[in-house]
Amino acid sequence: KKIFIVILLFASFGCSKQITSPVPFAGYIFTQSGDTVRFHALQFENDVQYFWIFGDGSMVNSNVDAEHIYSMPGTYLSGLLVQAKGSEALVSQSILIK
Repeated sequence: KKIFIVILLFASFGCSKQITSPVPFAGYIFTQSGDTVRFHALQFENDVQYFWIFGDGSMVNSNVDAEHIYSMPGTYLSGLLVQAKGSEALVSQSILIK
């Protein structure tokens, strides 16, 4: 299922042009072993950029998969930012590191 955003651009002459851009899907799962967390995007598409946000101040531009080692215990808000063709989507999940 694709969602389309409609943007209206107005020129100085009062005319408008309609542009549609599909919003990419952002969803992921993670597995945890101690302080090491492996992330996996739920959908892979061509011409998409994946930015993994680990919640400890670090971020990586990666592919569908990423791995991160947390240096301190705590609760972190991880996230995935997906960008494609001028649109983006963001999703986040909490991770507890003991």
